[in-house]
Amino acid sequence: MLIFINSCAWLDESEHQKIIEQYEVGWNDLESNRAILKKIENSENYYNIIVSDYVFAVGHNESYIIANQHQNFNAETNYYLIDINKKNTIIQKEFMAL
Repeated sequence: MLIFINSCAWLDESEHQKIIEQYEVGWNDLESNRAILKKIENSENYYNIIVSDYVFAVGHNESYIIANQHQNFNAETNYYLIDINKKNTIIQKEFMAL
């Protein structure tokens, strides 16, 4: 007798936290997928990815969101400045080696 058990890697775990306005920091499945997301207007569960994984630090004020990212877990830290007052999100980033 053969018994097959089939499952997917999706652990169905996630966490999302509001930063400000329509911006959130969140991850699905793995914490290493943490990204900054912006909710799409007139939608319940759809987001645009503003900064992809792995976002490890986020700060904000009423005008800007600042995020630090290690893309592909390399030694470079990417710094993002997101202007939340612009309708079209503009991102500036610099690359600095640790």
